[in-house]
Amino acid sequence: MTRDQFRDRFIELSTDGQVRLISQLAYDLTLLGRETYEPGTGNVLEPPRLRRVNEAVHRLMDQLGHLLSATADRYPDDVFAGIVCDHFEGLGLAPHFGGTK
Repeated sequence: MTRDQFRDRFIELSTDGQVRLISQLAYDLTLLGRETYEPGTGNVLEPPRLRRVNEAVHRLMDQLGHLLSATADRYPDDVFAGIVCDHFEGLGLAPHFGGTK
């Protein structure tokens, strides 16, 4: 999915759809973060990657909070979609929609 396709689909989502998508993307990133740990230890094998994951989750959760509180003090949908793409691309991934409607 291209950046433009992601942006266009994100903009078309209802608030509820955006909330569900953001929640799913954040969950998926937590799984990716787990891959940076050494199994069975508290060691982090890929600190820079874990930091990128954490920053991406932070942005997602910030926007999610604004959506849930129905505040206008948030990124416009098109800008936020670009931010999501930037973070995912920085991790070598593409954001996805899965089953979100």
